[in-house]
Amino acid sequence: MTLREQLLQEIEQIPEPLLSQVLDFTLFIQHRHSGDSVTLEVAQRESSKAKVQARKSRVKAFQGLFEQTEPVPDDFDEDTAKWEALKEKYDL
Repeated sequence: MTLREQLLQEIEQIPEPLLSQVLDFTLFIQHRHSGDSVTLEVAQRESSKAKVQARKSRVKAFQGLFEQTEPVPDDFDEDTAKWEALKEKYDL
């Protein structure tokens, strides 16, 4: 069995919610070895779309919530957003 066949066999056994992480990792490895930033941007957009599709809720009240949500911008900084929220909340 070739390495490609082994990988495909393992991917077939991965639960659906984890497939977006496998895709992200695969795209990361490809980018690291290619050095092509345009390819990375396209891959990130495709990955974001896959994540939104993978986040469909089983809770009836939340169905449709993630489908209406826009993906996070590429330049989003989680730490800065947290700091801004804290400054606003505590009037710093």
